[in-house]
Amino acid sequence: MNTTSIPTTFTFDELAEAVSLRQTGGVSRLDPESGKPPDPRAKRRSVVCAWPRDPKGKTIKATPRGKETPNGNPLWGASLLDIYKFHRMPDFFGLETTSTGSKLAAMAKENGEVEWAKDEVEKAMMEPDPELILPFDIGKVIPAVEARIRSGLLGKTALKSSYPKPTVAEGSEEKKKSIYDFDYPLDNLTLATPIRPENLPKKLYVHDPCGLLAADQRTRSPDAPRFDDWTDKPDIIHEYKLDPSQEMVDKISKGIKEKEKVAKGVSGFLMRAEYERAGPADPPLWIPFPPRPYVEIPEAHLYLSPSHFAGSGNHSLVYYAEWELPRVLLRPPIICDTCLQEQLDALALDDDEEWKGKKGNVTVVFENPTGVMDVYLTDLKGKGSTHNQESYAVTSPKPYAVLKYKGPTRTVNVDLKWQTPGTGEPLCVHLQAIQDANPVPPTAKVRVTAKLSIQDDDHLAREARNYQKFPDHFFEHWSGYNIVPPLHDPVPVAPLVPQFYGYYTPVDESESDYLSPILLLEDCGTPVVTDQLDLDDRQECGSLILRFHDAGWTHGSVADRNVLAQPGPLSTLPIFRNLPSHPERRSFRLIDFGRSAYWEDGKGSERGGEETAAMVHFKLLHYS
Repeated sequence: MNTTSIPTTFTFDELAEAVSLRQTGGVSRLDPESGKPPDPRAKRRSVVCAWPRDPKGKTIKATPRGKETPNGNPLWGASLLDIYKFHRMPDFFGLETTSTGSKLAAMAKENGEVEWAKDEVEKAMMEPDPELILPFDIGKVIPAVEARIRSGLLGKTALKSSYPKPTVAEGSEEKKKSIYDFDYPLDNLTLATPIRPENLPKKLYVHDPCGLLAADQRTRSPDAPRFDDWTDKPDIIHEYKLDPSQEMVDKISKGIKEKEKVAKGVSGFLMRAEYERAGPADPPLWIPFPPRPYVEIPEAHLYLSPSHFAGSGNHSLVYYAEWELPRVLLRPPIICDTCLQEQLDALALDDDEEWKGKKGNVTVVFENPTGVMDVYLTDLKGKGSTHNQESYAVTSPKPYAVLKYKGPTRTVNVDLKWQTPGTGEPLCVHLQAIQDANPVPPTAKVRVTAKLSIQDDDHLAREARNYQKFPDHFFEHWSGYNIVPPLHDPVPVAPLVPQFYGYYTPVDESESDYLSPILLLEDCGTPVVTDQLDLDDRQECGSLILRFHDAGWTHGSVADRNVLAQPGPLSTLPIFRNLPSHPERRSFRLIDFGRSAYWEDGKGSERGGEETAAMVHFKLLHYS
């Protein structure tokens, strides 16, 4: 994309990306036809807004705190246009600093400069808070996959799996069993959802007919035997146990206590009419539910195949693996909507004399009275002065007006229970009829990566301990952007590391043959190639190391092989990721923590050298 002219009305991020590309020029992605590398100057993410100052204002030494995500970075903006360049000394344009709208709005109020930045302060007041963005819930896909299994269409649609389909004779008992016992997952069943520590399976039965758990040189060789049919070899099953660190034991204990506390509380559902206009309105219904039951996951199954080899290093081997979990972990218990409606109808709520005539009131609330605001963009070509700016009208990211209800809420008690199809537990007549017509299995299979260790090497055990020490925000995706010094441009607040799904060791360690421990992780794609990344992506990859340092860790091995990329955004259905209309939405993760170390003061002796190594490797700052 080479933007030469810009229309006048955008969303915030669209405008910032368009202006960034126009002012830096060129195409920001690898050209798939010519194979030419991206223009190293081209960018989609830059700081393009300038914060106006009172020319006679005081020198600002420090700005107040603004909005932040749990990673503690003080420079967070909900969009690219919520991050600003400003002058700490308003009469000296040569000294420019980067900050955020929420911090600068507080600064303007403290220093009496609101009138000089009225639009910017108003915009900062409307800026949404950081929001946790969850990956797409593959539990929503499972019923569709099960329907395709029942109909015999699995593996025959456009979503063709990269895994081989088992060969089973028509009409045989094996064919009937394979309806639910299929031996490969679909690509759109890659697990990316976090699993709370207390929900991790306590036992793992590993199906390894080819002896991959030995993790020896023969299993690494490109000449190692491969097979396409799971039935080619007799199954060999090994029993493993969850081997948590003390940090994980504490998290499990805390999680169980929290669920026990929730089980004693009250949950429910607020049922209200769709309001079409302001005025009197019927009160919404509050329907209390029993607490959702705590489901313990005692065991799971893992299937390993040499056909699913992912890669190897000096200390480990990695396989794409099928993880068979209780279906309830991915499709939690539900309340039957039909049962609820039947009980509400039976209560004849309209005939209740106590509530006849009771009304609330719906009013119109204006969240952005103007609907459109002016945004002033700094001149990125060198001057940077607030007197040399371009002005654009930007559409508000929030609705012009909303209808809000104020008044009484009516509590309606019903007799309902949580139900879990596929577990064999009794169901209501409605869900049982669905189960009879379209039976669902008790388990579901998803795709993860299984990392194995060669014998007499402790890197995998150290890596597992590190995963269990990592703070929660390492695994979380938050809305908006951070400035991560010494980088000067915004980067997404994406997850830093893959999701951790447990560290498992053999139950019987007295076996004569070596069995590798297993580290189960989210499959986060393939290693990056720095020379095929544009500047935005190189900055995002470099920011992973910087964020790791900011949390008090050093990595120990900065290399392309330790940064993975996959199509994104991960919050969308997999088939919609990385569409041609949005080729830039990739997700990057840092991996391989066998050499990583935690420094309580965040100033480990290796930090400075590793930070320089990251800037050199990803060609950032003056190393570009």
